[in-house]
Amino acid sequence: MFARLHPLIKACIAVFALAWAAALVWAVGRYGSTTTSTEEMVERRDAIKEKAAAPVDILPTDNVPGVMPPKPPRPSLDEDAGYDLADFDAGLARGVGLKPGMEMLTAQTIITDYFAPGGEEGNAQIAMEQKFLTSGLTQIIVTRTGLADDSVKAEQLLAVFKPLTPKTGQLTAYGMRIKCYRGANTKQWQTELCP
Repeated sequence: MFARLHPLIKACIAVFALAWAAALVWAVGRYGSTTTSTEEMVERRDAIKEKAAAPVDILPTDNVPGVMPPKPPRPSLDEDAGYDLADFDAGLARGVGLKPGMEMLTAQTIITDYFAPGGEEGNAQIAMEQKFLTSGLTQIIVTRTGLADDSVKAEQLLAVFKPLTPKTGQLTAYGMRIKCYRGANTKQWQTELCP
């Protein structure tokens, strides 16, 4: 039967047999005899169980080569994004049409429709930024400046999503803040209505 096989198959079988023989020679050289009595197997098993049950000393890993130091704790939303959700007001964002629990794609469509340019006077400019935070959250920040309004100079929306699946998320928090043309504070973002 071996004589009828294709020469390539014969060569593969020969290479496999040589590799197996080399592995056997290596094992015998490393471990001695390849035959083990039942008592030896039980002794080895018991020794492995004892090692596994023994307490492990945890050593500092600062300067040990090949050992990774422990990961630092995950930053909070504020540390990671640079935006404090307390600086935004959900009441100001009421006109956008967002609702907590919304699916991410639906919320993005609503946000885009609200901020989409169309029929506005002036030089309104829109910037949209999406951040994937190390905490697993996704943050969308939309800023519209140069409004042709007599009191509101700019508005900024922050929407935060938690992941539902690898491709979508759910709206967990949102808010808006504004800058005013007139009043005591015309330079900083605020959550109070403009005068």
